[in-house]
Amino acid sequence: MTIDMGGIQNLPIIELPINATINQGASATANINFNVADVFVTPNDYKLDSVSSIMHDALHPNASMLKQNIASGVFTVTSFQ
Repeated sequence: MTIDMGGIQNLPIIELPINATINQGASATANINFNVADVFVTPNDYKLDSVSSIMHDALHPNASMLKQNIASGVFTVTSFQ
């Protein structure tokens, strides 16, 4: 199996809430967690062991499904300093 979601239309927009104040001129670090397992299960179940398609097409229906999964919360801010 190969997955290549390609194309700008499959670029997920992700916003991570950070409740902090940063003083002008100061630097900050955000530690971000990426749960790769959630790419394939949340909110759409994408079973790697049973999907036998080769995806190299930005318009493939599975590309949109995986894009939704990525945008649904696979990234979380674990700390901010």
